[in-house]
Amino acid sequence: NPTLYPATEFLHAIDTRFGWLHIANIMRVINGELPITYDSIIGGEMEELYTICEQWSTGDWNGAIAAIRRLPSFDEGDPFTLSMYAKMSTRSGNYREALEAYSRALDVLKDSEYISLGLAEAYDAIGDYESSAALLERVEGFNPHSPRILVTKYVSLLNDGRRQDAEHTLETLMGSADLDAVDLERCIGALRYHGMNIEATNLTRRVSARCIDRAYGEFLLASDDLANRNY
Repeated sequence: NPTLYPATEFLHAIDTRFGWLHIANIMRVINGELPITYDSIIGGEMEELYTICEQWSTGDWNGAIAAIRRLPSFDEGDPFTLSMYAKMSTRSGNYREALEAYSRALDVLKDSEYISLGLAEAYDAIGDYESSAALLERVEGFNPHSPRILVTKYVSLLNDGRRQDAEHTLETLMGSADLDAVDLERCIGALRYHGMNIEATNLTRRVSARCIDRAYGEFLLASDDLANRNY
């Protein structure tokens, strides 16, 4: 259901591609090294988490954020709950709360790509590009070929006005074997945000040309035409 897209973002936090359930972390949970319980992820709080995501997707941001704070796992410092709260706080402009929650989550899962990138985005939101760059450099050392890291780095460099460095990062990203066209939508959006419409159109065409799903490639081109008022 496209209207529940934000909910899928939060559920991705427990997906292997974002590092939350890498085998090393699974073993740390099993061995009792991490204060995370099965119930807090997909058991006792699942109904509450679904309701929270539904609140968020329908525009009740304050209600969703308040509901997360009432979850026992929030007080317990569960990194999944904290990262979900932090992402919502970033989107709603509560950057101080986002930074605090991401930092608490990262204290538990120090090598989490998902949480690290969220914290970097929060630093970007307050204009602290130096802290964002340092964090991205550290997490890039864990997985230097991660498209998600490169996308976040590219957007951060654009926001910081470092367009030449951003272009270099984009070329590295385009050469990634694991690249997903969906990852690049954020790059296109960042270009448009900065008024770089010609560059956004050029990138859209490059991404569309390499889409395995031709329908998705056509969708990107149509979206670009719409953005450029080519009705």
